[in-house]
Amino acid sequence: MTIQVKQEPTRGRASQVGERRSNEDTSLATFAYAVLGFVAFWLILLVLTPELRIKVVAGTFAGLMIGLIVRHAAHKRGQVKLGRTALVSSITSGALLGLILAIPVGIGFYIALLRRAEQNASLPREPIP
Repeated sequence: MTIQVKQEPTRGRASQVGERRSNEDTSLATFAYAVLGFVAFWLILLVLTPELRIKVVAGTFAGLMIGLIVRHAAHKRGQVKLGRTALVSSITSGALLGLILAIPVGIGFYIALLRRAEQNASLPREPIP
């Protein structure tokens, strides 16, 4: 007695690892998070004193610059997710404590990026037919 299982034809790599979201879904979610973050940032600024506002905005800008440097390096090495995480973490840490925290966070992510690149380089590669 044999049991036959009906298999649907595969549609590339996405069907092997589960269906992926379309670009429209991820773009809409990214836009929604950006708007939410922007509104939350300005609501926080309304509560702060003028002196603290300047410090938070300057720290956020400094974190953005450091995060963009690490993100660029990550994209060059094919580590898109790590680059995105580094950017968000650097901006957040810059807003909290300015350069005092943004620089160590950026350096930590850059070290993690270099270690991942080193590990990926040591993996054996399959020959391309």
